[in-house]
Amino acid sequence: MDMAFVAALGSVQPIDALENQYTLLELEGGVVVYAFTGFPKHYACPHCFAKHVIHALQYRRIGPGYFECPGCKTSFPFKQSTGLRPLV
Repeated sequence: MDMAFVAALGSVQPIDALENQYTLLELEGGVVVYAFTGFPKHYACPHCFAKHVIHALQYRRIGPGYFECPGCKTSFPFKQSTGLRPLV
């Protein structure tokens, strides 16, 4: 077994501990997402979050911009500058 994978398993936190690090946030335009209070800053899908699964929303620069959940593929359009930038 890959030792990096074993090390990662040892650092896994219970989902409740992770969920406590997110707050519900309404972006301009009425979009509601979960915002991570730690570092790195990111948003999580509220639909998946309700199922106790955390998917970091991916920023898409199409039109005015939107976030997309890699899990359930839900789109979250927004109108404000979030300060978040795509990693690529």
